[in-house]
Parts: sequence; C-alpha cells; structure tokens
Amino acid sequence: MDIIKQLELYRLENRITQVDLAKDLKVAFSTVSRWLNGKTTPNKIQQYHIEKFLAQRFGSSALTTSRKAVVWPPIANAMGRSNKVRSKKADM
Repeated sequence: MDIIKQLELYRLENRITQVDLAKDLKVAFSTVSRWLNGKTTPNKIQQYHIEKFLAQRFGSSALTTSRKAVVWPPIANAMGRSNKVRSKKADM
C-alpha cells in the first residue's frame, strides 16, 4: 500500500484532523494537505519519518517498505544466505 494511503487511513481510523496529523509529523498543515490531495509527494527524508511514525502506531509488520528485509539467521542459513556484512578490507 502506498505510504500516503497508509497515512490517510491512519488519520481516518483515528479521527484526527490534517492539522493534528501535521503536528504529529512535525510538518506544516499545508504540507500534509498537499500530500493527501496528491499535489506533492514526500521527499525521501519525509518518507522515512512518515514510515517511522506509522510503524510506531501500526507496528512494523503492517508497513510495506522498499527496504531490503533482514532475514532471521536460521532461515538465511537454510536458504544458503548469510546476514553477515563483509568488510571492504576482505575484498582487497
């Protein structure tokens, strides 16, 4: 689901105004209004903060993000993958 749709869903389910949502997100009311009306989209930093805000409210499992998921180690091992980060020195 699109992050703006999630934000609007949160706003409607919790019966808060755009003004209150803007205060919660620490942005101007006009910014939230433009997002919800489709006139603009949040930049990457704003999008990060919106995702963080929604994750606190809904729980992280309810959000779909474009970030790569970290796989639980036993599952990663079964899939032949590793979550270990290689150092650049090892590549030299």
